[in-house]
Amino acid sequence: YKYFHIEGGQKKTTPAMNIGSAVHTLALEPDLFHESYYILPADVRRDKRSKAYQEHLDKAQERTIIREQELVDIQNMAKALSENKKAVTLLKASGFIEASIYWKDEQTGLDLRCRPDFLRSDGVVIDLKVTNSAEPFKFMKTAYDLCYDVSAAMTAFGYEALYGEPLKEYIFLCIEPKAPHIIEAYSTLQEFDEDLTYMRVGQERLDRALTGLADSMKRDYWPSYASKIQPLAVPQYELNKMER
Repeated sequence: YKYFHIEGGQKKTTPAMNIGSAVHTLALEPDLFHESYYILPADVRRDKRSKAYQEHLDKAQERTIIREQELVDIQNMAKALSENKKAVTLLKASGFIEASIYWKDEQTGLDLRCRPDFLRSDGVVIDLKVTNSAEPFKFMKTAYDLCYDVSAAMTAFGYEALYGEPLKEYIFLCIEPKAPHIIEAYSTLQEFDEDLTYMRVGQERLDRALTGLADSMKRDYWPSYASKIQPLAVPQYELNKMER
């Protein structure tokens, strides 16, 4: 946090991240697509030493550059979303697309912001995710490792701060980047265990994160993985080999 948000460190985007953002735009805000993205012809190499590439960089200006083949994949994903009954049911509604919500956290005093992909007028949030696998077990691991639960909790927190009532539902709408572009949807408010929801886990992790951030800002102390020297262990599978 300190490096990126206080010291001004720059996060690098990857082609996969650019494709994911482009799918969001083409599926949710198609009129803005060519304002945000520049299509690089297939016969032009992405080499800054190349005069042809430099000419296209000048034409692109501030727009994100994507290749022609990437555009085909993006268009196919957007088309799949427009033809999938589950996706159509979730996306064909009135609401706000990528509108920011700002509020102050009463417990820590931190200024917070969230930017849901699609905040429907009925209090349902749709979070569109391009993911290598939408299969339940694999996406479960991806979502937890990338803290999607914390992001969902932040949005729910912001919604309640803005409207004074709980969010009705928060759904991950997942699409795979490779054909046939399988689409699945996952609820964060349905119980997956007794009295336990994905949103509740995210709220607990978010609470710890905000409390830790507020403490770090107050003390100007930014811990890494641990606060003290730890013993270096051996992976359990190697220990199992030794016991054979």
